[in-house]
Amino acid sequence: MDTGSGSTKVEEKEELKAVVLADTFDELFQPMTQNRPRSLLPLCNVPMIEYTLEMLALSGVVEAFIMCKAHADKLTAYIKQSQWARGHAQMKVFVRSVRHATTIGDALRAVDESSAIMTDFVLCTGIVVSNMNLSKIVAAHVANKKRDSNHIMTMLLQETTPGHRRQVKSDESVYFIDPSSSRLLALNSHATVPRVRTTVIPPEVITAHAEVEVRADLTDTCVAICTPDVLALFTENFDYHIMRRDFIHGILESDILGKTIYAHVLGGSNSIAGDSDGDAMAGEGLAFVSHSGYAACVTDT
Repeated sequence: MDTGSGSTKVEEKEELKAVVLADTFDELFQPMTQNRPRSLLPLCNVPMIEYTLEMLALSGVVEAFIMCKAHADKLTAYIKQSQWARGHAQMKVFVRSVRHATTIGDALRAVDESSAIMTDFVLCTGIVVSNMNLSKIVAAHVANKKRDSNHIMTMLLQETTPGHRRQVKSDESVYFIDPSSSRLLALNSHATVPRVRTTVIPPEVITAHAEVEVRADLTDTCVAICTPDVLALFTENFDYHIMRRDFIHGILESDILGKTIYAHVLGGSNSIAGDSDGDAMAGEGLAFVSHSGYAACVTDT
């Protein structure tokens, strides 16, 4: 914006929006999700979607779009009678039914088709437990995007210890990260059964970088900061069904796309719990009861 007194420009801040995936198109929470959506399962007598929406509102999100297939009517009814439907609510919440979706990729393609997201946005599941303010992480994402025009996503990864309740029991991942820039260079992800005791390091990762961190102590929080290019890439490639094994792998291994992904590692007092299975959810509930759950829901100090 020209002020008329020279070439000074004022950069208008974009409104932050969010896409919340209320379905993950798996059966990890069966039979608990037989009659209600996973995001309405209670954690300490509070529906899990509330923890997610509180985190987004605290982070400055102005509009959240909840994508839901199973029991969309029940989730819609809940939102209509919740605090998010009130006129003074600090964040607008919309529930979008994706009846014909069979994968996460289908849900994100529906978001892209709706044109509801035209700027950077927060992508997460509907069962993220945290009260962390993501503002600083969003700012870091924007800064990386200014330095790297190919940057499309910042993944939030959580430091864990072996056997910790937040570790996904059905999946193991090894992350290769450039410590100087926090750029994610490669990702090896595989099922825990059968047991795999070795990992493959892509030769180009070693030869092209002076230093590489190999991290097997990280778990995906199911929270990411994305550019609209992420939605466009899902629309262009129908082979992308799930996030980590399809999309992340596809981007990191493609020489044609040339897109980059960065990692933000949460450790110490910063934590987000993206309860990806029943064991993780049970562990989080026990943490709350024992008061240690507050360590999983702290501010971004």
